[in-house]
Amino acid sequence: MSYSVKYEDLVAQFGYGYVDDLAQYQHIVKVWAYTDMQPRTIAGLGEFRKDSDNYKKLDDLYNNLAAELHKFIVVDPKKNETDFDEWHKGCGNCFVSDFNNIIAGHDVDKISFGKAQKIINVSFKYIYCLKGAEKYQEKFEHCHMVLDRYTYGEGFYKKEVLPWYNTRNAQCPIDVRNLTSWSNLSYDEYMDIQKHVREFLDGSSKYCDGNGKKMTPFQVEFYVFDEYMKTLK
Repeated sequence: MSYSVKYEDLVAQFGYGYVDDLAQYQHIVKVWAYTDMQPRTIAGLGEFRKDSDNYKKLDDLYNNLAAELHKFIVVDPKKNETDFDEWHKGCGNCFVSDFNNIIAGHDVDKISFGKAQKIINVSFKYIYCLKGAEKYQEKFEHCHMVLDRYTYGEGFYKKEVLPWYNTRNAQCPIDVRNLTSWSNLSYDEYMDIQKHVREFLDGSSKYCDGNGKKMTPFQVEFYVFDEYMKTLK
């Protein structure tokens, strides 16, 4: 298979609003990314949301995340990999803390970093597909790979990255049976996986563009998600 990292090829199946429009970020976070976070697996959340005050608190939380993502893309200066990782950690931990504070005292399951990474990372993917996002492509350079069933639990990480990692670390391999589900990942578990993905791709001759340049985890996810979604159905 040949890969392309041309903007128009990566976003061919997406693209609707404009990247500078905050309302598009709000729609992405509260509709597309929220759905991909699989809120149905958070026991009690559906009932909790039926109360108008509770719904408003959660809506404010999602709007705050949308505003932070908009600021990162449109306003903030470009970050290097280390700074991006720190920003992502802070953004994710803040989301987890605020969500768990909102539902505190109610019969609703708390969330872990695994849920936060899903809503943040999926949001970045949809934001990248907004019209005009090509002028901000450098902001996506260090974005992480979304971790879900297809990229992690049953697909790319399990089938490609983990065997590679275990070959290199034969004295202390990772037992696939001990992998935490993506939705329950702690921050440290999450970042270990992202580091493994980066290292794997740095040494891969498969995931390169037409000019032989290594693809980023963010770019590769466009392809491996589709590939494993088809094979794991």
